[in-house]
Amino acid sequence: MFHKFDMITRPKRLRTRLTVEKLESRDCPSVYSIVDLLPPAGANSSSGLGLNDQGVVVGRASIPGTNSQPAVWQVGAGTTAPGTFLPLLSGHNGGSAYDVNNSGLISGESYLVGGSNSSAVVWTGGGPYVPHDLETLAGFSYSDARSLSEPDPGGGTWVVGTASSTGTVHAVVWRVSGAGQVLTAIDLEPTLATARANDVRMIDPSSAAGDEYILVSGEVQLPGVQPAVVWSLDLDFAGSVENIQRTNL
Repeated sequence: MFHKFDMITRPKRLRTRLTVEKLESRDCPSVYSIVDLLPPAGANSSSGLGLNDQGVVVGRASIPGTNSQPAVWQVGAGTTAPGTFLPLLSGHNGGSAYDVNNSGLISGESYLVGGSNSSAVVWTGGGPYVPHDLETLAGFSYSDARSLSEPDPGGGTWVVGTASSTGTVHAVVWRVSGAGQVLTAIDLEPTLATARANDVRMIDPSSAAGDEYILVSGEVQLPGVQPAVVWSLDLDFAGSVENIQRTNL
């Protein structure tokens, strides 16, 4: 004898075909730490704006009631000592440090707060640091140095920033020696009212001498548009610029 429920046919279970997707390899740190960049003695605020592969960090800090000053830190394996103020150019009372390369050269600006001038600066040394005025181009009152490259084969370091006056801002590249001496100063866009250079890299595509070139990133103001741009500076065997080409991005 069959019971009624024995005769009931049950629907087949739907089966979904599963596929296995190969995951990309990911290198994720399992442990990390936060390093407190302590302000220089007497300061109560600070900002880190640039760093190199040796753990040198540069930026600015301020003591209550005073202007921001350029500062530098050395990050250690354990704790980090308080930062150190970088010296300003004579007569100036404010400034910032923006970048540092692996040779320890630091770029930034030194300025007179409320005054009529500021100057792009590189600092050399380390104990103590020494500021070197990159000066402004003729006809400009203000300049700053935002970034710098590693040294080229000729020993020069390429520094980029701006020179400005009322209503005009020009992108500038300087080539400086290891001692901070200006070897070359170039206005990248002399015919435009507004152009800024923000970062720079020295490119060495092979071991052959003379094929190095410089890339500079920034922006320009054209009629109705403000594109990001890259300048390419071809170098000769002596490290001088042979040709400058701009590409709008």
